Amino acid sequence: QRGDARRALLEFERAVALDPEFALARAALASAYTQLFFYDSTDRRFDEKAFLEIQRALAIDPNLPEAYLARAQLTWTARNRFPHEAAIIDLRRALALNANLADAHLELEKVYYHIGLTDKVIAAGEQVQRLDPSQALSSNRTFRALIDAGRLEQVRLEVDRNGNLGPY
Repeated sequence: QRGDARRALLEFERAVALDPEFALARAALASAYTQLFFYDSTDRRFDEKAFLEIQRALAIDPNLPEAYLARAQLTWTARNRFPHEAAIIDLRRALALNANLADAHLELEKVYYHIGLTDKVIAAGEQVQRLDPSQALSSNRTFRALIDAGRLEQVRLEVDRNGNLGPY
């Protein structure tokens, strides 16, 4: 999976080199840099590159939902002390521009989970499942949020509905 992420990053870099005005590629490149920095590397250059690509994407298209998603991802990091409100503002803006952006719903679900907003976790998770059923993490996070909130009857219903716990 690590190799796939690095290959994707190279392809986004290539796309931007071929077309510097390709705002969506710049936003995707920013997200890729952010994910690499967040999960795989402590090299601050990835963080800085992500910031620059977001700025460039927004300069080209100030209404690009993926750029606001990328900015939320870059903002909501340990280095920045996870500023929930700033990330939520950008994610809501992304969704106002494109309500079907599954990755923005997934990020919202993640932020809401971390601040204990169970109903919002569930709502965001439902949107992720509707838009991109392959996102197994959203079911897992929703399930964990229900347990954390002590909503055991709902947990039982989820287990009954799915027939088992898996991917939980």
